[in-house]
Amino acid sequence: MFMNKMKNMKLLLNILFILNSLIINPFLNVLAWYSSIESANKLAILWIIEDNTQNPDNYRIDESITRAEMAKITINLSIKSRFSSELIKDKCEEKFTDLSSWNWACKYVESWLEKGYFSLNKEFRPNDDITKIEALKMIMKARWFDKTNNSDWRVGYVENALKLWIIEKIFTDYDNKATRWWIFKTSVNWVEVL
Repeated sequence: MFMNKMKNMKLLLNILFILNSLIINPFLNVLAWYSSIESANKLAILWIIEDNTQNPDNYRIDESITRAEMAKITINLSIKSRFSSELIKDKCEEKFTDLSSWNWACKYVESWLEKGYFSLNKEFRPNDDITKIEALKMIMKARWFDKTNNSDWRVGYVENALKLWIIEKIFTDYDNKATRWWIFKTSVNWVEVL
């Protein structure tokens, strides 16, 4: 009984969050810039990341995030924008030499590969920390947003993300590790423009 009430509450919060994005925010033409914990909690309510609202330290806000974790987050973001779980493959075909079928991330990574969002290289490097520009590109691709026509693809993604209010300001530290707080805030901004 309690679990059903919790599921219903999460569903209601999810609907209210989406209604805010669709109805209230467009009229205000302003995104609310959330704190890192608020952003994480919003993503948890939407089932995009694991819910740690009762113990926010488990979000590990100041730590970096791996490429495998980012693949799962962006697949979950993509599902929210398309309202379909068909984006996730049922099984892994081991298309990357460093990502076996027993690895939890394999189905997420290969799902992105199948959609053309990753290139098929020999290795995926799932345990490597993701850079800010890699993370931004994945977040943008989860919504079919592309880059501007700038000759530098990195600048193109940053320019378009700024134009769409997905990021708050231009950045040029493309190859720095993306922190969880930056990923969470950028992802919530992405949800807000849904």
